[in-house]
Amino acid sequence: MKPSHSILCITLCSLLLIACGGMSSSEQQATTTTATAEPQLDTGSGDDATLAGARGLFDIAINDSVDAPAGDNTDYKYFDVTERGRVTVRVRFTAPEVGGTVSLHNDFGDTLYEEPVAPGQNEVVIQEFSVLPGRYYVRIFASEGSSEYIVGRDFESAVAVVVPTGPTPEELAAQEAAERAERERRSSRRSRRRTESTESTPTPRSEPTEEPTVAVEAPVVEEPAVEEEPPIRATILTIRERSGGQGSILILLGCGSSSGLSEGSSGRVGSSGERARITRITGSDSCEAESDASVSQIGSASYVNFTR
Repeated sequence: MKPSHSILCITLCSLLLIACGGMSSSEQQATTTTATAEPQLDTGSGDDATLAGARGLFDIAINDSVDAPAGDNTDYKYFDVTERGRVTVRVRFTAPEVGGTVSLHNDFGDTLYEEPVAPGQNEVVIQEFSVLPGRYYVRIFASEGSSEYIVGRDFESAVAVVVPTGPTPEELAAQEAAERAERERRSSRRSRRRTESTESTPTPRSEPTEEPTVAVEAPVVEEPAVEEEPPIRATILTIRERSGGQGSILILLGCGSSSGLSEGSSGRVGSSGERARITRITGSDSCEAESDASVSQIGSASYVNFTR
């Protein structure tokens, strides 16, 4: 019996479907991989991902957002300080699912303080950080998650705080120069007196049959005094108790890598004389030091004198 036309059509359609099969498994995997690829760091960030593009943080809080999956990882904000005081920075996330850091930087970009942010944490506070006049930057960095946030800062002037004042580096240098000149003047005077005494010694009267003998005292030559290098003075920005409550940690300015100091350099705190030792160089002009003295023992000292 001859096959009908309907059976022939069904057979031809089946053959066409087999010949024009779907995508291979490798093509499907490549498509899936392309769809799930994550963007690179800060590819979705704006101009405020760098110090040069930082947005001003003035007397009112501002709103912004970070989105790590979209490549918007970093935001910089800046504020200016015109007098010595303490600043408090608060960052509050509306969706506590961000992981990353909130950090404070000086005008050179050196990290002065950093606080980690964990998923589930909705607020980060940098509490009463001591600052000097200058420009400072707040960096909000998201390594995971996304959220809108509010950032603001409070400033408290230290004008009313009584801080013991000591001699400035210029005054110390002038004082050492005056002492050195006085030592040289005294040494020159003693040498001159010895020479005059030798010249004024009378020559003994000689007998005709004897040769005259004159005792001459050689002038005393003093070795020049060895000059000591002046100490390097670092300003105390903030003091906090060391972990365990034994001793203290000092955040300092003026003792970074450009000062010639290094980890292990030691010095004494202000007028109290407590010992301190550099444990970490944190930037070109900043460092962190430890002291066995407590915060109350150090008191309101404003500087540490380090020796090279």
